[in-house]
Amino acid sequence: MLRSRVIPISRRSRLLTSAARRFVALGIGLVTGTPAVVACSSGTAAANFYPAVIEAKQACVPLLVLTADRPPEARESGANQTIDQVRMYGSHVLWSVDVALPEQDPAALIVRSLRTLASRAVARSLDAPCGPVHLNFPFRKPLEPTVVPTDVTRLFDTGRTDQLPFTRVDKAILEPSESQVESLIHAVENAHRAVIFAGPFTPASDITEALATFADTTGIPVLADPLSNLRWSAVRTLGAYDSFGPLRDVLGTVDVWIQLGGQPASKAVEDYLASGAASRVIQISHDGVWRDPHHQLAELIHASPAALFRRATRMLRNESLIDRHWVSQLWAREGAVWRAYAESSAWFDGSVVSTCIESVPEDSNVVIANSLPVRNVEQFVAPCSRTLHVYCNRGASGIDGTVSTAFGAAVGSGRPTCLLIGDLALLHDIGGLLSATRVTAPIVIVVINNDGGGIFRRLPVRDFEPVFTELFLTPHGRTFEGAASMYGLSYVSVQDVESLRRSVGSAMSDGTGWLIEAKTDSANDLRVRSEMMQDAAQAVK
Repeated sequence: MLRSRVIPISRRSRLLTSAARRFVALGIGLVTGTPAVVACSSGTAAANFYPAVIEAKQACVPLLVLTADRPPEARESGANQTIDQVRMYGSHVLWSVDVALPEQDPAALIVRSLRTLASRAVARSLDAPCGPVHLNFPFRKPLEPTVVPTDVTRLFDTGRTDQLPFTRVDKAILEPSESQVESLIHAVENAHRAVIFAGPFTPASDITEALATFADTTGIPVLADPLSNLRWSAVRTLGAYDSFGPLRDVLGTVDVWIQLGGQPASKAVEDYLASGAASRVIQISHDGVWRDPHHQLAELIHASPAALFRRATRMLRNESLIDRHWVSQLWAREGAVWRAYAESSAWFDGSVVSTCIESVPEDSNVVIANSLPVRNVEQFVAPCSRTLHVYCNRGASGIDGTVSTAFGAAVGSGRPTCLLIGDLALLHDIGGLLSATRVTAPIVIVVINNDGGGIFRRLPVRDFEPVFTELFLTPHGRTFEGAASMYGLSYVSVQDVESLRRSVGSAMSDGTGWLIEAKTDSANDLRVRSEMMQDAAQAVK
């Protein structure tokens, strides 16, 4: 009732498993910025939503979780399919309500309270910071439709005819104060070396023009994590910083480090921030979320980044003191790294992700799995001015539900979608492939099959056999052709760059679902990556 009559729903997806539903809903919220509704029966079905709820909270993605529950008399009685669902998601939701039992002939006050509840739930999920809201609905039998004395659906419509929420909540843009603008200007005008770093969760679509103007005016270089989406925009950004060499040596002591969004996938940037080499770290946060794992933050400016950059640019009084020679050296390194990488024709995980992103049409979604794929995009995919919409479940950085998230991104946006995923992440959410037949937008899944947990080859534990292979690498010896057939996806296997390029380009324009299996070798991947980083190190000398 609440879902159908009170909350306007533009798209309804009937998915067979709660595991798929939870992350499809997350993907819809990720690309649209509006909450999708995900509903389930009582018991462990509600527990299956937990990973998506955690990711939504950590990544500030709006989500409405509706769980059916047994009536109060069944709780803690040993009744079947009954667990404690009251506030079951704890601190991982923004708001949780145990809703009253439905009545056959509800009073007008009860109807108004349900309408208000729906409006509040939507508004709370969209409040800064956005996130998940949980409504728990107990029911008594009969659960099927029955004759009641009053047309309850008519009561829900009473008083509104325009299909808008019964209580509209207007959100204001958080304009920066004079003191916040002055603080940023003072820091920038006195800096000889400064960096703007755009991390995940940066509201790229809102700030592109304002940031580009501010960076051009001040001469401050912008380093862009691929998940900020500024790497694929009109902003001129540095993206090869993972291969510059030790950033403490390359950047030296930075007077001001301006942080947008969350922490990077880049270990080089993480190490630099952890070292304390940035004299003053300023975080500009549109949602007020505290993102400072290294405890180096000097100032958090809770304001609209776009509005702050626009006002600061207008109010700059003095000529920039930024060391132009230092900046030009960074750009020289940037060019040298990408030229060195372009000379390689090696087939490895890095060439798979770079080829895929080069091959997708402009204005496509690219969903990236955690573990190696997101790190390889960080390191081996150069910035470009082509508009792409790149997403990753980087809130808690798990591999849960990656396939379903990609389907949600396709459903929510209607754009062609390419998923870059490793073999273990695909195996973890293999049932999510069932959603492929329910998505009208083209979706292409590129699975990088290196037969196990190749990321662990980068860690010292690789030297400890046989434990490493048995417990960390965990080779499975499987391919995915059978899975593609089972779930109704077209399939092709590739083992070279040109075949992959042709396959991705063709599949993205085909209008149906595809699974492209790129077979690689994790030991070879480690060797090629090491050689390419050595080539880059020589190039930047």
